[in-house]
Amino acid sequence: MTIVRSKTSKLHPEEVFRLWIELDTLDKVRGNLAEKGYLNPKTKRPYSKMAVYYNAMRYVLEEPDIAREYYKKYNADYAFDDDIWNEWLIEKAIWIYKNRTRILLWLRRMGLDEKYKYFYVDRLGV
Repeated sequence: MTIVRSKTSKLHPEEVFRLWIELDTLDKVRGNLAEKGYLNPKTKRPYSKMAVYYNAMRYVLEEPDIAREYYKKYNADYAFDDDIWNEWLIEKAIWIYKNRTRILLWLRRMGLDEKYKYFYVDRLGV
């Protein structure tokens, strides 16, 4: 699998997440991508740390069960309790996706829409 999607020149979230796990810091991932010649297509400069983070988090949001195992390996407190983990995911989804419709669709797809309504209703103004 390639790190950059050829048609869109966007980073591939799964590969960026795996690099983050392997290299341990966003700065190292950013440097690794630049060394391999993967640059922001608009600026022709290395991807920003935030671009790397957003891509890694997109993978976490789309594959939470797989990502959770990595978080547990690194002793992230929020990964060990289901409710805390799901609330953490919802916070990240709100921050990463921004669009209310997209967030609500994600919540429904992940099966979090009913049980965690108390957690997101005020934040989304639903």
